[in-house]
Order: sequence, then C-alpha cells, then structure tokens
Amino acid sequence: MRLVLQRVDSGSVTVSGEISGAIEKGIAVLVGFTSGDSEEDFEWASKKILDSKIFQDDQQRSWRASVRDLNIPVLIVSQFTLYTIWGGKRPKFHRAMAPTEAQELYNKFIEYMRGEHSSPIETGQFGEYMDIDLHLSGPVTMTFDSRQSVYLDDLTDEQLEIVNPSYLRDKRRKEAKRVRYEQAHAKQQSVAETTGVTEQ
Repeated sequence: MRLVLQRVDSGSVTVSGEISGAIEKGIAVLVGFTSGDSEEDFEWASKKILDSKIFQDDQQRSWRASVRDLNIPVLIVSQFTLYTIWGGKRPKFHRAMAPTEAQELYNKFIEYMRGEHSSPIETGQFGEYMDIDLHLSGPVTMTFDSRQSVYLDDLTDEQLEIVNPSYLRDKRRKEAKRVRYEQAHAKQQSVAETTGVTEQ
C-alpha cells in the first residue's frame, strides 16, 4: 500500500463536471494498492495520514501538529499508477492490484478512515477520469510504503546504517525518548513510595 500525502490549503476532485469531493485546509492523499495488501494495512495507513506532524501548532511552531490534532479534513484519491514500472519509455502497471479487488479494498479503507476521524473524509471516484485541483501549502509532500516500513523494522541497526541511516537516527531518538520517560516514571514512583514510608 502506497501513500502520497500533500499538505493543502484547499483541494477538490471533479468527475464529469461534478465535484466529487472537496476540502479546505487539510491533507490530500493519493493511495495505491498492490498484491498482498489487505485490511491489516489500514491501521498503518491511517496513522501516517492522521498522525504525521506536518502542520504548525497554535503557537506557529512548524512540524508540531497533525490532521488529528487540528481535526481537519482529508481528501483521498485512488491512484494505481503509484505502482508504475518503467519498461523502456512506456509505463507498466502489473504490480498494481487488479481493479475489482482494489476497488473493494479502497471502499473498505474509506469506511475505516471515516471511523477513525471525526472531520470529513472526502474522496474522488474509483476508476473514473478525475480532474484534481490542489492548492499546495509549502509545498509539503511525503511518500509512504507499507512494505518498506515492515522491511526497515526487520533490519538490524548495522544494516540500517547502510540502507537508511536517517531511519536509524530517528529510531534511536525514539528509543532514547522512551528510556528517559521510563526512567523519569520510575523515579517518580520511587519518590512516592519513599514519601509514603516516611509519612508512616
């Protein structure tokens, strides 16, 4: 499952002269499916879309707020060409999931997202020719691949140092933050227990 996230000030999808979906400030998402994708990928995808900190917070600090934090809308458009393979000058799409299967999974994904987010989840129309109008903010564009995420999590630190050192640095920062939190929590508990004994 592949995602392209774009921060937008506004976005809309028009099909046959009719607006299919439209949002103001929010996230526009292109989503593509490949063989092996399933509903098990939905939780991963929803976290990337709803929890990525790509907006300013209320103090105008960059990279501090997510779609979920701000409770703003999402525009999702199906995009099988995310699985393009180039054979010479012509693109090939055989890695994309078959249309019937992909449409069923796409519909389930939209339903899942609407259950995860209280603001509107707007969409295009699967399999239709769409005119897409996006007013990008930044611009900020990010790509995610569910298979790549699983792959990187399976690598050792030594392998990550070679394959994706930035991912390793981020992993270590998160681990250090977790350790500091656990140490602080343990210290608080120790102080509370000591205080409790002294008072007795």
